[in-house]
This record gives sequence, C-alpha cells and structure tokens, in this order.
Amino acid sequence: MSKILGKLMSVTIGGTEVDIQSHSYDESFNVIDTTDTATTGDGTESITGRATRELKLEGLVKSTGSAVKGDTADFTFNSVNYKVTDVNFEETYGEVDTTDTGTTGDGTEFQPAFAERKTSIDLWIQDNVASIVRGTAQTATLKLATGITVAGSFRPESMSNQGEVKGAQKQTIAGTWQGAVTETPNPIGGVTMATPAAVVIVYRTGTPTTGTDKKLSGTATVFSRSITSNMNDVVKISFGLKFTGAVTETQWS
Repeated sequence: MSKILGKLMSVTIGGTEVDIQSHSYDESFNVIDTTDTATTGDGTESITGRATRELKLEGLVKSTGSAVKGDTADFTFNSVNYKVTDVNFEETYGEVDTTDTGTTGDGTEFQPAFAERKTSIDLWIQDNVASIVRGTAQTATLKLATGITVAGSFRPESMSNQGEVKGAQKQTIAGTWQGAVTETPNPIGGVTMATPAAVVIVYRTGTPTTGTDKKLSGTATVFSRSITSNMNDVVKISFGLKFTGAVTETQWS
C-alpha cells in the first residue's frame, strides 16, 4: 500500500490523455428530508437522492508538445490592433438537467444548451489611442499566443480605468462574443466541448499484478473552459466537466 503522488496520475478524455497541473473531483449527493411525526427523538431524518459529480482540470496550452508564452498576445477589434498585458477567453455551456428514471446508476444527467463566450483584455492607457468603442459588435480576433487565436463577432460591454499615482494607468475591456467563433487550433486545448466522452482519472499507474490501476471512470461532458494569457507567463487553460450517471472506482492491485 502506498499514498498517491501526483506524478503517478493521468487523465484521459475520449481516449486521449490530457496534460494537467492539477485536478479536483467532487461528488455531492442530494439529501431529501423525510422528517415527520414518526421520526424518533429530536433530530431530523433524511435519505440520499442522486449524486452530482464534477471534475475540474488545470493545465497549459501547448503547441507541438511545448508550453507557449503569452508575450505575443494582442487584440484586433474593427481592424484596429491593440497591444495588451493580459487577455482571457471563457466559454460556458448552459446545463439542462435531463435526469430521469432511465439515467444509469445513482448519478445525475445533464445536456448542453447554448454557449456563452466572454473575453476581457487589459492594456495600458495611451494618450493618442482611443478607447475601444463599447456597445456595438464588430469583427475581432483575440490572439492568445503565436498561432493560437479566437475570431468572430465581439461586443465590448464594459470599461474600467484604474491605477495608482506612482504607476501607469491600465484599462480593462470586457464583453461577449456573438454566435459562433473560429478557433485556431480547433479546439484550443485539444478537448472537445459539449460532447459526452469516456473519462478516466488514473491515480496509480504502473504494472499491477492483476492489471488493475487505481482509477475513477465514467462518462462526462465538458461544459466550461477558461484560457488566460499573460505577457510574462505561459498560456493556461482550465476545464469544467460534469459526469452522467455512475462513476466506477477501481483499486490498484
């Protein structure tokens, strides 16, 4: 028996291993209150319903197997290019609860609805550069790094100027993408969104005598994704998944 080190882990989605820096798997059962006049003593009484199981992954965006820096990031809006310090792209699909008596095991079941896609950019305020016009959608391209882009129709919806008297003044522009976007590469991060896939979290790999790894396995859908790029850092990505039905735990032996 041994305790699990992170270096022994792996995560696969749809049969493809996903490189990660950290993970979080959470399980929570719905609790149904059954307290009534037959309940003994002065306490409450309940039974368990179905479980919601979620997985969060954090890692790096890579190109040809290597992490990429955000020092070439920029944002082009209505044909005007803006140099930036930080940018992000967030994609979140609505979750429609479709759990019924046909859902396998003791888990819940969700289907994806429409996706909301958001972006915010940070840049230094310059006296000869007009602020990005808010309230109207225009053609835009968000470059997270060289060869990694998101393009489509973007509507800026908020602006915030801030800074201290001892430093330079910064501006944050945030808004939403209208309709579909075009990603390069597609998809960024290599994981398909909003499509159920076999997910396996392996906690102990090696050559067990019975051929059994310590793992959790089930079917899950990626409902959310966040990509961040900073000029002094690498491009980072996180995923949020929800499992459908049962999740099986296997012991290493």
